[in-house]
Amino acid sequence: MLDAALALLQERSLDDFTLQDIATRGRVSIGSIYHRFASKSELIRAAHLRTMERMRTEELLLMKRLARHRSLPELIPVLIEEIAELVRRHARALAPQMIVARDDTVMRAAGLNGYQRFAAEVHGVLLLHLKEIRPADPRRAVEAVFRVVWAALSRHLGLNVPRRPFDPGAWQIEKQDLADMCLAYLTSRSTQRR
Repeated sequence: MLDAALALLQERSLDDFTLQDIATRGRVSIGSIYHRFASKSELIRAAHLRTMERMRTEELLLMKRLARHRSLPELIPVLIEEIAELVRRHARALAPQMIVARDDTVMRAAGLNGYQRFAAEVHGVLLLHLKEIRPADPRRAVEAVFRVVWAALSRHLGLNVPRRPFDPGAWQIEKQDLADMCLAYLTSRSTQRR
């Protein structure tokens, strides 16, 4: 049921399919759906949570791998690459869910919680290299880096804006540019005030 709902959400807008369409796609009875979910909205929320759980599992493994890097110049390109590919793997599911979350407070809260948790983990990995981070306020600097990276990747993948055709060459350039900018920012003195 959840996989069918996610597939339909990726293919159509939320209003363009019914619980019967989900039942047909998922090869389950409509009664089975109503036995587990009180409404289409409840089913879509459960599908969203499934996406978030899948991403969370990957995020935890990623953080363990990233924590092993010995220097900031070694970490940053790998960090950007790994975050970018994690988001790309889930972009088809995330994009329509983010649209639904604009009007669904439950999904919006769950998405925000997932974003904040992931951001905190990335901040933690970056701050393992605190002595290498040069701006006056290192915490603010790593927060800025994550915000910029997330915004750029989201825009490129069409998570908050109309989707454009995926261009693998432009994607590689985007990741390289982000890694270069982040490393330059974190390793140079700034005019940040505490």
